[in-house]
Amino acid sequence: MSSASVAFLWHMHQPFYLDRTTGEISMPWVRLHAAKGYYDMISLLEDFPEARATFNLVPSLITQLLAYRDGTATDRFCECSRIPAAELTSDQRKFILREFFQANWENMIRPHNRYWELMHERGFKLYPDTVNEYTIDRFNTQAYRDLQVWFNLAWFGYRARKRFPVLKELIRKGRYFTEDDKHEVLSIQMQVIGEVIPLYKRMQDRGQVELTTSPFYHPILPLLCDSEIAWRSMPGARLPERFRYPEDAQAQIRAAVAYHEETFGKPPKGMWPSEGSVCPEIIPVVAAAGITWTATDEAILAHTLKCHNIYEHLYFPYKACYGGAEVDMIFRDRGLSDMVGFSYSRNKPKEASDDFLYRLRQIARAHWRPDREPLVPIILDGENAWEYYADGGEEFLSRVYENLSMGDSLHMTTVGDFLARHADRRYIDNLYSGSWIGHNFDIWIGDPEENDAWNCINRTRKFLKQYEERWGDSAPRLARAWEELHAAEGSDWFWWYGPDFTTDNDPEFDRLFRMHLQNVYKALEEEVPHYLSTPLLRKTPAPVGHVPMSLIRPRIDGRITDFFEWQGAGRYECARGDKAIALGCRYLEQIHYGFSTENLYLRFDIDTLSGIRSEDNTVKLQVYVIGPQLHRLTMPLYFDAAERKTFTIEQSRDGVTFEMVQECETVGWKKILELSVPFAALRLQPGQRVKFFVSLKNDRVEMMRFPREGLLSFTVPDEHFEAEMWVV
Repeated sequence: MSSASVAFLWHMHQPFYLDRTTGEISMPWVRLHAAKGYYDMISLLEDFPEARATFNLVPSLITQLLAYRDGTATDRFCECSRIPAAELTSDQRKFILREFFQANWENMIRPHNRYWELMHERGFKLYPDTVNEYTIDRFNTQAYRDLQVWFNLAWFGYRARKRFPVLKELIRKGRYFTEDDKHEVLSIQMQVIGEVIPLYKRMQDRGQVELTTSPFYHPILPLLCDSEIAWRSMPGARLPERFRYPEDAQAQIRAAVAYHEETFGKPPKGMWPSEGSVCPEIIPVVAAAGITWTATDEAILAHTLKCHNIYEHLYFPYKACYGGAEVDMIFRDRGLSDMVGFSYSRNKPKEASDDFLYRLRQIARAHWRPDREPLVPIILDGENAWEYYADGGEEFLSRVYENLSMGDSLHMTTVGDFLARHADRRYIDNLYSGSWIGHNFDIWIGDPEENDAWNCINRTRKFLKQYEERWGDSAPRLARAWEELHAAEGSDWFWWYGPDFTTDNDPEFDRLFRMHLQNVYKALEEEVPHYLSTPLLRKTPAPVGHVPMSLIRPRIDGRITDFFEWQGAGRYECARGDKAIALGCRYLEQIHYGFSTENLYLRFDIDTLSGIRSEDNTVKLQVYVIGPQLHRLTMPLYFDAAERKTFTIEQSRDGVTFEMVQECETVGWKKILELSVPFAALRLQPGQRVKFFVSLKNDRVEMMRFPREGLLSFTVPDEHFEAEMWVV
């Protein structure tokens, strides 16, 4: 009788959103997916004790789950949810209306009448000015509270709703939620998050699941070993400056294995290389870390074997060899895996599960041999697919697990168990270099944005290595700096660079990438290079702040002498409900910027309501002006402590070291901080495009930077500026 073993490998992963310097997790997806996919997928197996599965848990995901559990980190979405609805500020209400509909509309919003009503009232398309003062005033306190509850309630999966009946009661209630209702939802959410990792460990110890790992921060291993490996599958591609650090691949794998063993009590035997990215050079690195098996996509096998019918070769394990090392390797059935991930959600669960089981039996009949049982690897994302199933995938998975648990011609297995029971291998010594997407590395390298990002990592790594050589590998905070560099090597940032994929959160992913590199310098208390403050995105973003509309000539006296003196200037609101406000140290409320044809004028409205602490006397305000040359303006934030009210102008040729240009007295501080600087001192000519940002630093670190979402910009005016703006 023909038979086959079926090995599910569910890959659980999220980008590393955590900023270790602040404890802020900028996006809510680790928390929300924990209440849904991470908890659903492991706890569902408790209903099917004969079922077996492999779960690949990326260490950077585990790190964030434990940070939530231990209360050492939180996210802005969670904090906005906790605030009593009656106490929400205008900025917080705008944030909620913009962000709290980030869920699958068809399956997570439309089925709930109240949530759908709020969505309809807000509007389905978000234009730059959709959420304005008029919009937020249309919603009363109860509406905001209902939205706070629904955003978190809708993300609970079927297993949490089954375990906590109060969640179903609140879903039935639907509206008029109380603050106590909201507190209960958030409390249960944190309880579920706290149970996720222990539940995976318990199921491992029971022998029902195998737990595997990926390189710590999910990097593309071949590109760490040598970026020019990309040419093997992308001949002629335009690549960045060569990045060749196989030791980083080793470090990411070793750290993952050690962290996995610390978390789950035993080292992993298997590894899903990030994005299924492989090349021969990673085989010795993986084997040296104690990993005995790994996996990738069927297209890699097809190109390795140079065969036309991959299904004649797919359902058996291989041993990949290189440099005297070897590792077992399996290859995913792309068609079946993608059906689960992308197609079955559009069908009725019974029809979908019947089709899936039929296909598996067909494979068993076609490939079974008396001396060899086929292995069917179903490998896919274990979290994102379930948003597209009307019931979160519960019925589909339950039907599949129930049928496979009967053990007639199909048997569920973990990958490790199958490999231990079947010793026969086919050997390959010419493993093709590529990933699970397009059997190449095009998603992560070759586009100008992607290449710029690789060059940023390269420059930062060279700086870090030079620092280590100068001060020794035991220098304080050096380990933390390396952690931040490795976090920037993660594949997720490159996924959103370039033309392949886009999201409304592209600017945030760009910021996070540069934040990790900035944190390398901050960890070592070194100056952050200006190029890490410049967004890498080349897509046209929405403008930051309000641009100047007319020439101005204010009196620099530290007072708003006349209502009209800053009329027509550009403006940026610093108090935007971000981490600065949460810390109670905004310092700046607004930045105004404008110009005459001769001078640049800057005005800073300072937040003095919360009082000035003693350490504030060390805070410096610095303005980085990026034109043909980089200039920096520096002054104390609070001039009361300064003997003379002056600011300095410095210039830089390399973006790191600065030389003094001149000291200026055209500054005033009383109610506001104002200054004037000649364009000539900045070597700027009419028509040149200029960008700038503002940094607040104390004696040790950079405390804040504005704008958070990019740079302010303007064009140096000439005598025709006002006429041109009038036409605009």
